[in-house]
Amino acid sequence: MHFLALVFIPFTEEPTREMVEKLIDPVEQKSFPYRKVYLSSEARDVMSEVYAVAPGSTEQLAAAMAENNAGGIDEKGLYSLNSFNPHDHYDSWCIGGRFEGDVQGIISNDLSDVDEFADESFITNICPVKELPISLLPQAIVTPDGLWYDRGDDAESREQSWMDEYHELCEKYADCLAVGVDCQG
Repeated sequence: MHFLALVFIPFTEEPTREMVEKLIDPVEQKSFPYRKVYLSSEARDVMSEVYAVAPGSTEQLAAAMAENNAGGIDEKGLYSLNSFNPHDHYDSWCIGGRFEGDVQGIISNDLSDVDEFADESFITNICPVKELPISLLPQAIVTPDGLWYDRGDDAESREQSWMDEYHELCEKYADCLAVGVDCQG
């Protein structure tokens, strides 16, 4: 799933990708230790298919997983290695992406002069917060202090409260620039 996040950066500086990255990535870049997750029989069947090993061939599957640093077997059974970060908000991101021009209210058909994904352009993906289109409602906002605000998983029931929170954040950070970021999660 792709979603639009706005990253608010100080207006006083020349915007750079590094400024956006510094705010959006601090939690995601922390290394979480691997932990063992023991596989159910259903998960073993799925992993057997992934590694092209006959179902029920536990030793072969464990060897294939170990060879790929993805798991193994011990006295408790077959396991995969998981480094799940409970604070992750997305898997990857880029400036603009599928939301190219949204922060400026540009309809994607109006972008014929812009090389859509070249250098993750700030040209069409940055706007003073106080000039954001009234109809724009992102899924998330990252403030200059690195705090992440989002609609949450139950977006429908939280629509009005998120809209209110979004407008409050826009008022609070009206002196900032908003960078439109395409997050994939």
